[in-house]
Amino acid sequence: MTAPWAVQAFKSLHWKKMLLGLFFYYFTVDGGYWLYWYAVKPEALVMREANFYASSCLYWLCGFIWLHNGSLKELLANPVIVTAQMARSVKSK
Repeated sequence: MTAPWAVQAFKSLHWKKMLLGLFFYYFTVDGGYWLYWYAVKPEALVMREANFYASSCLYWLCGFIWLHNGSLKELLANPVIVTAQMARSVKSK
């Protein structure tokens, strides 16, 4: 739920929002993972680094997909045009 908001904050270069976006990113990708496994089974934290890389990719990918204001068909049809439209919408705000 925070991924599109964090992507928007970074794309628009709002510095104050970027700090909150970094917090959301960290907590979503690693903080929640660490809290859960620390309480349940601490030896599972050995995989923390691998999980961080995979979860980071998924977090930003989901953020960009959910930020798109249109259908999935439009997004897949021509991603270059959609990306340019998203960049223009961020600059106009």
